[in-house]
Amino acid sequence: MIIVKAIGDIGVYDPDVRKLVNKLNNGQEFIAILGDNFYPYGLQNDAQVKAYLETFAKVKTPIYPILGNHDYSNADVRMQIKFPYWSMPHYYYCKIYDNIGFWFIDTQLLDPGDKRDNNVFMNLWRSLEMVHGDVERAAEYQLQWLTNSLQRHKKLKFKVVFGHYPIFTGGIHGDNIKLVQKLLPLFKKFNVTTYISGHDHNLQHIQRNANGYNFHQYISGCSTNQCAYDKIMKKHGLQFFSSNPGYIKLRCTKKTLNISFHDIDNQTVYSNQHK
Repeated sequence: MIIVKAIGDIGVYDPDVRKLVNKLNNGQEFIAILGDNFYPYGLQNDAQVKAYLETFAKVKTPIYPILGNHDYSNADVRMQIKFPYWSMPHYYYCKIYDNIGFWFIDTQLLDPGDKRDNNVFMNLWRSLEMVHGDVERAAEYQLQWLTNSLQRHKKLKFKVVFGHYPIFTGGIHGDNIKLVQKLLPLFKKFNVTTYISGHDHNLQHIQRNANGYNFHQYISGCSTNQCAYDKIMKKHGLQFFSSNPGYIKLRCTKKTLNISFHDIDNQTVYSNQHK
């Protein structure tokens, strides 16, 4: 059995986050961190490094993160690529275990925001250009990489993609049309089992039929009561919603993939199975 745990939007490193992370200290192949790893403006100082080390002190398994919008905001994200306390080999990458594949993508490249927007947390063009140069070309490179990698591993029974921005959400951020257009066709073509993200500060499972493709979106973006979003804006396809801190656990056997949400006391609050 392959076990993976996923947690998002941990960047405040308060007592809730530390208590939650303590539930992740063993029993899995790796931990996926779903972006917004350091609030509010990405990784910038030694105090943040200390907070991270104190929070993850008991964790002994590999940690594979992705980048979120706050990680790019007024920060050089290359510091996170080089961060020695986890493994982020690139802005996007893939891990294969037996009959399941995990793809870690950079949704900020796919949705850099609006250049006319003064919100530094959503208009990411300046920071993206600093590390990627031509943002649109870099986004195309990522999509081509994802296409080629999914093609290469198309025979895997289960395929899981991790990203920071949700594609669909019942929360306040709303559906992301850019990701719908760029990712859903690929997911349908290669029969991706599920997409797991953060960004909305809650826990969600959304199931929708997209042109004959039964799409599953899970959101694990609530790691602390301090930042929780409890407002439901849309119920279309919403199977589960909670604004209590928690994380996702994936358990993969030869025949099934079970995805469950666990609260800050490690109790299962929702589960769903893919065959």
